[in-house]
Amino acid sequence: MLPIDRRNLLCLLAAAPMVRAQALESIAVIGFELIDDHPDPARDATMRRRLAAIHVQLEQGLTERGLYRVIDTAPAKEQIDAARAANAFVHECNGCLAPIGQRLGTRLVAVGWVQRVSELILNINVAVKDAASGADVLTKSVDLRGNNDESFVRGMNFMLRDWAERRARNQTISSSALSFVPSWRSR
Repeated sequence: MLPIDRRNLLCLLAAAPMVRAQALESIAVIGFELIDDHPDPARDATMRRRLAAIHVQLEQGLTERGLYRVIDTAPAKEQIDAARAANAFVHECNGCLAPIGQRLGTRLVAVGWVQRVSELILNINVAVKDAASGADVLTKSVDLRGNNDESFVRGMNFMLRDWAERRARNQTISSSALSFVPSWRSR
């Protein structure tokens, strides 16, 4: 075992980002729901298509940006369907994510929803939850102006970019804070 002196500690801290990059935490993304105070059956098919598109975009973005290792949710389809049937909105359920996380062998489950306030004002929300406790680990939200395909794509792109940038800043701050050696100690 190496003695822990300043040089060894700095080497360990320098290697930490590489270890983090290799060991991404797994996450199950179970899709998006629509909260619409003024539902219109004529819009249903279009909204379902947009929700499915941003679901795929979220999964791809989390993977491509190295934020999480996205796992296939097909083995938990029965548990996901049961959670949707038993709750008006899965993101508000009490304990319904535990069987999903357990079935998939992951601690984290992401649930998304789009809230349509009007035809002009919408927002995309994602909550990353600890499946066992149901506690929010992270929440993200982005406002949209316009109910069209382009605004949904741009909104999700912004959310993913912000997510990755904040994660990178937090890792940089954590790494630099841990490797800080006061000038009076280095003499």
